[in-house]
Amino acid sequence: MRNNYFIIFLLWLGHLSAWSQLTQQQVDEWITTWPYDDATQKDSMLLWSEKLTKAAKVLNYPRAEAYALRIKGLYYDFNNDTGEATKYYLAFLKKTNSYNSVSDQMSATSDLVYIYILTNQLSKAKVLLLSYTNKTDKELLDQKKLGIFYNNLGVIYRKEGKEDSAIVAYKFSLGIKEKLQDEKGLANLRINLSSLLINQKRYAEALKLTEQNLEYLRNKQNKVDIWYNLANKAAALDGLKRYNECVSYLNEALLLAKDLKLENLQQQTLEQLSGTYANQKNFDNAYEYLRKSNELKARLINEQTNAKIAELREQHNAEERERQNQLLNAQLEAQKNKQRVYVIGLIGLMIVAGGVSIFFYFKT
Repeated sequence: MRNNYFIIFLLWLGHLSAWSQLTQQQVDEWITTWPYDDATQKDSMLLWSEKLTKAAKVLNYPRAEAYALRIKGLYYDFNNDTGEATKYYLAFLKKTNSYNSVSDQMSATSDLVYIYILTNQLSKAKVLLLSYTNKTDKELLDQKKLGIFYNNLGVIYRKEGKEDSAIVAYKFSLGIKEKLQDEKGLANLRINLSSLLINQKRYAEALKLTEQNLEYLRNKQNKVDIWYNLANKAAALDGLKRYNECVSYLNEALLLAKDLKLENLQQQTLEQLSGTYANQKNFDNAYEYLRKSNELKARLINEQTNAKIAELREQHNAEERERQNQLLNAQLEAQKNKQRVYVIGLIGLMIVAGGVSIFFYFKT
């Protein structure tokens, strides 16, 4: 049914004569089905924003106007213009307040929190999140969005070095996602929580989370998530001094990183293997894997440095070319001026010469 409404809505927006037949229900259906996380849609977002703005005027429907603002914010967001994205996300939030939709207000808050975390404006993000997580009637809120809010709050606390508060926030999120049976959300959350528990040396708790995740991910295609869970499980096993098991999972993680052709993950796995061998007092292997890790790290740093140097050189060359072009233009302009003076002088001489000739002609 949703897809039918979506197609109908597309058709109606494509024919101006049919605008009068558009209903708020079709607009709501479009809002519900739009793929907000799909960056491949960004080229059409400004067009859809305009169409929603027109729908808002035709229907006198503030929600359509609010989502027109959101879509425009997403366009700038996906084009890495955080300043413009923030402006439209703030306008989206303000508009949702005008028609008192708590669910839409949470969507607007989520957009802003993402931008604020991305730009390291953690205090602004935290204020927005706490305005919901501190409510006494949280059961009335959209629970999926509330679970995301707790997860983001955990991310902020972790960035601030408040690990105990981060774990509390993550666990609130975990409880909500378990009730909703949101397996994908749970998998992402367990990665964050398990790595934090390892930092706090709560290895048994971390191990349980990684095992739950690996069970869920075994039949999935997200190999990068599998790598993170293998690495976290190995770290938990290392902390529990189950070194042989740890090495086995790290070797599996290393093969996976090579299969993915992700050298940064390979380097991290090699370094982790070195640490585990050192804990076993197997110093020959510890040294060998540390050597491999350092060689790969140095090469990656050199590649990044060379890429940066090439970028700066290109910028310098572009500026130099611009300066050369400006100099060349100035030289050409000077040459043109000289030519103009020469031509004007030549014409003057011709006029004088012509005048003399005419004078002598008449005199004789």
